[in-house]
Amino acid sequence: MNALMETVFCNKQKIREAFRVSFDEASAAIQTVTEHFPDYVDYITNHSNPMLENVIARVEGYREPYQGEHISLYCFNEVPQELLTEFNVTDDLWWRPWYGLKFIIDTQQVFLKLPFNDGPNGMPRPDFGQDVVHFANIYSHDGFTGQRDAYLLWELSAMHPNTEEEYFYSVPCANFCDKHELPHPAPKFVNPFVSMWAIAYDAETLVPSTAKAYTFFSKEGEGQKYG
Repeated sequence: MNALMETVFCNKQKIREAFRVSFDEASAAIQTVTEHFPDYVDYITNHSNPMLENVIARVEGYREPYQGEHISLYCFNEVPQELLTEFNVTDDLWWRPWYGLKFIIDTQQVFLKLPFNDGPNGMPRPDFGQDVVHFANIYSHDGFTGQRDAYLLWELSAMHPNTEEEYFYSVPCANFCDKHELPHPAPKFVNPFVSMWAIAYDAETLVPSTAKAYTFFSKEGEGQKYG
């Protein structure tokens, strides 16, 4: 059984390893939430989809709006109504069946991350050069922070489209990062195993700020793709 479910890269550096909450590797992050954010402890296990275990990770700050060291908890179930109320979520969007809680250790802030499918009229977005799988909004206790992520499938190519380096790369991701002068997210030796890439951007101005790449693992330790 594999404890690691997800690895995230940004600026060609590993920024997050998320572990299934029932494994020993998750215990330190769970203890931090228990000590500093006791009101949220029940979400670690009580809202888990029985077919897909919740995951947790300790992360150094790398993007807005959550700067500084924090704990990321991802729960694979419908977002509870009490969280929608607590974080002043008033958007009427097509929520997906998972959500994230971000616990900022230094400031004791908590953020709610809510993924959603594109609406019938199309969500405003930068030009990514390919279809978006889904979006995610980030909420504070004051409501929507204005920060949104878009998630896209990693489409492999045999070489970087602009530098012609001969290693696997996602052409749309490479082109987008080059156009917007963003650091490429994944180091080249991990690229064949990346499943998705994501862009964090301002929902009003559509200005992108951060590129990320995701590698997912099954419980048996094999790479897998999620939609």
